[in-house]
Amino acid sequence: MTKLLKTYTDVKIISVKKISDMADADWDWRKDLVGQTGTLYLYKRAQLYRAILDIETHYFYTGRGLLEIKNDIITLRTRNTEYVFKILSDCKICSQT
Repeated sequence: MTKLLKTYTDVKIISVKKISDMADADWDWRKDLVGQTGTLYLYKRAQLYRAILDIETHYFYTGRGLLEIKNDIITLRTRNTEYVFKILSDCKICSQT
């Protein structure tokens, strides 16, 4: 069962990196995410994590992957992409269940 782990109210996507052999034409849209800010929801199922970023006009969903949090940097490494988020607000962990 998927469980909401943490919610961060103010984060920014600071980088995306292609880590698979997926065709550039299918992967490149992720580059447009860099600089987007919003509320980040981290979910956990078994040993894998998933992120949903609530941006003003839409939601962005990642695939499941490995999570690392150090200071104010969240890195999620999925099958195709490494996403790096920066926590912007002073309220680092705004909810935890």
